[in-house]
Amino acid sequence: MKINCNSCEKTLSIPDEKIPPNKKVSISCPACKNKLTIERKAVTEKSEHVTTDAAKTLKTDVPSKAPIVTDPSQFDNDDLEDLGILDASIKALVCDTVHCDKILPKLKDMGYKIKTVTSIGESIGRMKFTQYDLVILSEDFAGSTETNNSVLQFIQQMQMPLRRKMFVALLGNNFRTMDNMKAFALSVNMVINFKDLDDLAVILKKSILDNDAFYRVFKETLISVGKI
Repeated sequence: MKINCNSCEKTLSIPDEKIPPNKKVSISCPACKNKLTIERKAVTEKSEHVTTDAAKTLKTDVPSKAPIVTDPSQFDNDDLEDLGILDASIKALVCDTVHCDKILPKLKDMGYKIKTVTSIGESIGRMKFTQYDLVILSEDFAGSTETNNSVLQFIQQMQMPLRRKMFVALLGNNFRTMDNMKAFALSVNMVINFKDLDDLAVILKKSILDNDAFYRVFKETLISVGKI
């Protein structure tokens, strides 16, 4: 089963067999330590119902305009979320075929569970079926350009409740690293010039912290005005 933390909105994966039927289990969110209560009701009529205090369980925000549909059956066992009672790993999707030798070691050192892709279809398919914390996308990925990049267009069309859970870094030759106006114009969280990839870890850490701080204030503001 998948549940969302009602505090930080982190998506957690828990094998059904780890939760006894008709019993409530309390766990702590591995990201923010918020207490969650989970209840798995016994199977009736070949269906299972899951409830959490978040009231947002099994939420699916599917983008309305998907240029490419990918069959999830193509994914291998490594993609399965149910690896333990909680899958607390932070996940990164790398859409790049040229600079992985610089990107992957730095993401690994930052603690990311990394998946690399080589095609537009696989990139979009994985984003439809897996919640990634970080997406690294090169503007020239799979023969694309900044103005004709299907993966970027897919991200730009995502519904905001789903999109804000994902930090997107766009790489390119003509970007000024951490140019916030350019990032805003392209609907990504940050832009990075290829020449600055040696400092990728430092750049990402600062930008992700800034982004988290912004959305923390944003969420507190919504709560204060009764929007959530």
